[in-house]
Amino acid sequence: MRIQTAIYQTMIFIAILPVLLAQESSTHSLPQWWHNWKQTPAFSSSFIQEGESVAFGKLSKKGVIQVAKGGKLRVEYEKGVLLLCDGKHLTQYDLSTRTAQMFDLENISLEWPLLRLLIDTNTINQVFNITAQNDGAILLSPKKTDLPEILLEGKGSFLQRATWTDGTGAKQILTLTAPSVPKNLDNSSFIFKPPSGTKWIR
Repeated sequence: MRIQTAIYQTMIFIAILPVLLAQESSTHSLPQWWHNWKQTPAFSSSFIQEGESVAFGKLSKKGVIQVAKGGKLRVEYEKGVLLLCDGKHLTQYDLSTRTAQMFDLENISLEWPLLRLLIDTNTINQVFNITAQNDGAILLSPKKTDLPEILLEGKGSFLQRATWTDGTGAKQILTLTAPSVPKNLDNSSFIFKPPSGTKWIR
């Protein structure tokens, strides 16, 4: 549970990113945006993550996300946390404390099943069931009790919004404000280059 606790607050939204694949028991009724979305090889977008809880009230964060096949991920909050995944390791860098942590993807995916939604699409059907809603949305229902139920809304070829309740009981809404397929995606974007003075947490 140590790894899950370390990255939970800054990675909670990962559960709904674009390489989602789930068990599609009613494929014929799923909206077209979902089929298009699954075929997207890579994407980038600015995003807004909004949360609301009894303890902390309303919170809003902005950032930019990039995703590519092979488990590659870059999530950069404005003046905050940077998350990078090169396909083998996940690195979390906190700008405010200038500290970094690195996790082995194989190990962390076993402890944190939500991460499988990005790095191991072949096993997603072991984690979620998928159901089409009447309004064109999709509901991901977890097969394990420790995972959240996630409502996905999309349009065209992209996910637009995801809504769920995190482990603290706070409602979370992630909105991709300008999703697109990049013409060129530099692999170096997914490799962490420690700034001078970075302290590693082992």
